[in-house]
Amino acid sequence: MTDAGDGPGSTSAGLDELALHWAHLMARISYVPVRLDDLRHVLRSYLVRLTGADGGAAVARDVGAALVADGYTNTDAVQATISALVDRLPAGPAGATDRAALLGAVAAGYARALRERTQSELESIIRAVLTARQSAERARAASEARFEALFVSSASGICVVDLENRIVQANPALARMLDRPVAELDRRRLTGLSQPDHRAALERALGDLHAGRRTHTELDAAFSRPGGGTVWLRLSLAPVRHDAMTHLVVTAQDDTERYHLQSALSHQALHDPLTNLPNRALLLRRLDELVDGLGADEHIGICYLDLDGFKTINDSFGHAAGDDVLRTVAGRLTGCVSEPGWLAGRLGGDEFVIVAAAGTELDQLVRVAERVVSAVREPIPAAGHQLSVSVSIGVTDDSIPHSQPSDLMRAADIALYWAKAAGGDRYEVYDANRHDAQALRSTLSSGLRSALQRGDFALRYQPIVRLTDGVPIGAEVLLRWTHPEHGPIAPEIFIDLAEELGLIGQLGRWVLTRGCREAAGWYRELGDQAPFISVNLSARQLHDVGLADEVLRTLDEVGLPAHQLQLELTESALLGPAQGPADALEVLAEHGVRVAVDDFGTGYSNLAYLRRLPVRELKIAGAFIEGLAPGHPGTPADRQIVASVIALAHGLNLTVTAEGVETQEQAQLLRSMGCDHAQGWWFARPGDPEVISRMARGRDQSGYSVDPVTTH
Repeated sequence: MTDAGDGPGSTSAGLDELALHWAHLMARISYVPVRLDDLRHVLRSYLVRLTGADGGAAVARDVGAALVADGYTNTDAVQATISALVDRLPAGPAGATDRAALLGAVAAGYARALRERTQSELESIIRAVLTARQSAERARAASEARFEALFVSSASGICVVDLENRIVQANPALARMLDRPVAELDRRRLTGLSQPDHRAALERALGDLHAGRRTHTELDAAFSRPGGGTVWLRLSLAPVRHDAMTHLVVTAQDDTERYHLQSALSHQALHDPLTNLPNRALLLRRLDELVDGLGADEHIGICYLDLDGFKTINDSFGHAAGDDVLRTVAGRLTGCVSEPGWLAGRLGGDEFVIVAAAGTELDQLVRVAERVVSAVREPIPAAGHQLSVSVSIGVTDDSIPHSQPSDLMRAADIALYWAKAAGGDRYEVYDANRHDAQALRSTLSSGLRSALQRGDFALRYQPIVRLTDGVPIGAEVLLRWTHPEHGPIAPEIFIDLAEELGLIGQLGRWVLTRGCREAAGWYRELGDQAPFISVNLSARQLHDVGLADEVLRTLDEVGLPAHQLQLELTESALLGPAQGPADALEVLAEHGVRVAVDDFGTGYSNLAYLRRLPVRELKIAGAFIEGLAPGHPGTPADRQIVASVIALAHGLNLTVTAEGVETQEQAQLLRSMGCDHAQGWWFARPGDPEVISRMARGRDQSGYSVDPVTTH
């Protein structure tokens, strides 16, 4: 097929050549007495109009109507016109699409003009019938002769049917359209000749005319030919009345070519030209229909697919190879979707979608996704190579509240992103809770920096109690954030975000300064009897080259002695060959700062750091303390672990603090094991600094209960 500027119609000589070709085809099927050269001249003028700057659908419809006006009423004229121009008519900017649209408009104009002409003929026939029945005997012969001439010579198919819808007279044109002898049509029911899917509409139209609800009607109907094939006829039906209705006159126009052209254009509009799969428009239409028609307990779902690394294939092997890959994937995708009512299509690029049928459950979607991942993984021959391709798939169903097609597509796209982020070659199922958590993280990320600047963070303090007498000797500082919209945010969430955003250093400095300032107030009031403050350091803070200077400067600024500060570090933060953190901790320890290992036993448990770092205390993770509760399944093992940690620490001259103590039984057991200190809700929940101050002031009068008591 040629593009504009490349075909014979792109020059004046080319138009002459194309007009002559068209004229030859029209002359073969036309009964119009005209010289070939005159016909060529007329058709050339039509080509000039079609290809001119003002050419378009309206001009094309006028050209189709002009053919009818010129007398070319044989429906083969449309076929001859399309055959002459389909590969030769210069195309517009959209290429073959413009050419097809233009020819469709020519066919539409021709059909409309022929229908109007047919209607005129129909009216003439009806008048002739009435005249024949009402005229005097001496005029009857002439009237019938005129009717017969019009009936037999008409290019339109015509038949007269009785009140039982049986054909009592049919002309040769109708017989040719139906590919049957005229005699075979006699006494046949018109509805019986139509295809089953169209009989009901035809029967309704005939019934309306019989009942007088209409005086004329038109409809399209398909008829089967004896030798195979289908002819589409545009039918016009009108009653013949002589006092009452006696017959119906039906005229028929062969609309098959226009139907096929429109079907092709419709298919092109709703299908991807590369893979012939349904395109975005058809997929979304199907999804709309399914959502609108869902029953109360029915589900549908979609799989959203994207090829992994497809751009690399295009860049490395060329777009032709990329097209081969897309066609192969489309075929495999279709092969994986064998369930009735399912639809697989291409959105564009390397994105595909599978729309499940109504009533589909999530496990069915997952099984299809698994099949697709496996099928696409097989090597694909393209550009002389066996290319390895994989696919990521997002799966979702309509269990999302108030889900609409756009919601399903968005949810599947989010799940597709998860599959991509996990490395591809896999599927992920949409999880609303997971999405909400990610959305919350995104919201918190954008607000974390401003929250720090506004001072939205607060510190809470949890007492650290000496188990021998229940006296509070220290307090761990805990960071809290109450978001103005989402309320309290879990520390593990915003601490992780601060690490990702590079704000952990700034946040850690704020905690250190604020906590030390509160502890300095306690120290000024109580002296050496004041509780020490225990502050957590992140791994990033620990590896900051200025850590020691920053801590010592902070202590100096707020007036807190170094021995009143304890720094807590996790095992994972302490691991590694870098000497910088070890040197910083040595400097701080020499000044009196305590160093504690937090959550001992939950990290890598490489005990070598206990030998080379100035650690003074081990803090046993609350997960092990939880196992000390009577009846807990982990009690024997956890009790042995806790006892071993206490023995190890004491053997190294370290103190031990148990975290997460929530019951008196746990506190008693820890004291019996020789544990030095403890903290947890049994003693006190985290509170304001004033709470710690009051506890410290009353430490000589009362401690926390460790022994059995009636109340707490």
